[in-house]
Amino acid sequence: MPTNQRKNARKERSRKNEAKTRKIIWAVLIFVIIVLIIMRVCEIDFASLKNRFTDANGNFTLSLVTDENEYPLSIDSSKDVSVNVVSDKLNVLTDVSYSVYNPATAKKLYSFNHGYANPILKCAGTYNCLYDQGSYRLRLDTNKENVYETTAKRPILAADVSKKGAVIYATRGDKTKSKLFVYDKSLKKKAEIDVNDGYIVSVAIDPSGKKLAYAVVNSKNATFTTTVFTQYVSDEKSTASFSYPNTSVLSLKFANSSDLYFVGTDTVSVISSLKNKTDVHKNGSISTLSYCYTDDNELVVAYSDYENASNGKVEYIRPSGNVKTTINLDKKAKYISSSSNEICVLYNDRVDVFSLTKGERNESYKCDDSVTSVHKLSSRVYASRQKVIDLLDKQ
Repeated sequence: MPTNQRKNARKERSRKNEAKTRKIIWAVLIFVIIVLIIMRVCEIDFASLKNRFTDANGNFTLSLVTDENEYPLSIDSSKDVSVNVVSDKLNVLTDVSYSVYNPATAKKLYSFNHGYANPILKCAGTYNCLYDQGSYRLRLDTNKENVYETTAKRPILAADVSKKGAVIYATRGDKTKSKLFVYDKSLKKKAEIDVNDGYIVSVAIDPSGKKLAYAVVNSKNATFTTTVFTQYVSDEKSTASFSYPNTSVLSLKFANSSDLYFVGTDTVSVISSLKNKTDVHKNGSISTLSYCYTDDNELVVAYSDYENASNGKVEYIRPSGNVKTTINLDKKAKYISSSSNEICVLYNDRVDVFSLTKGERNESYKCDDSVTSVHKLSSRVYASRQKVIDLLDKQ
């Protein structure tokens, strides 16, 4: 009996020793795996990663922060440079090419040489419409790829694109003064409209692709008049027309609400439901300096009270025609842009950044008169000058 007890005790001790050994082996294996993982993770440059998500004030941000070493960014030409922000990317048009850049890394995401003699760019949503004004070619792109390129039968006068990729363009007519064409993003024709009211100088299509507007110019007794016509794409005749004597159209654009903005050289108005006009600034009451649109396609306009004034104003105008924000400037604005609830105002010697809704000045940046346009993304202000895009320093 005592012999069996001793045998059982030895077996129990042996079992416990084996279990302990297995635990030690597993612990060693887990430790080795953890060490390998740590070694792999240590290959990541956490300082660099942290910097990518830290803004200029040292605060955490979900937006990638710009690598300043990549700027100034050289572009292929200094002629006819146009910089736009589309889906948080920098879209750069020159007389040679069209390119899309990631502003955080200055990496070129998409680019092509267009070969257009007079390239004009229109943007909406994720779509970019580039056309050769006075010639025949037009193309639709996203920030990643070409959707199509087409050739008109007659020289293109004006074009626009909707958020859904619908394109409207105007040409000279066969038997009429002008003709309108509307195509969807699959290049399926949605409308072909003869216009005999004058030569079209501007067109617009609403975000849904169901409403359109166009402006024509006529001259009589040494007086020229711009007339805006509104219309449903599915209709053959216009819904309404609005005359602007002695005013040239600078912009004709639908807000996301499908209300239509008209910006002239000396006037601003809003047309709702295609037939009701609200004059924000009547003909001859202002001298328009610059304009832009918010992320919701709502108008921001810079103007002075008269042509030779030394100062100016900036207004944020809602689609209802109400002025939401008015900012008094100590000098005339050279260029304005808007993004993320802010307005950038460019002067010859600096850039001021204002709150879109409150009108308060948030910060200022240094620049010189070689800068032609500015755009703010995240915490950085990008300036276009000659053949480069550069970052501006705060004052």
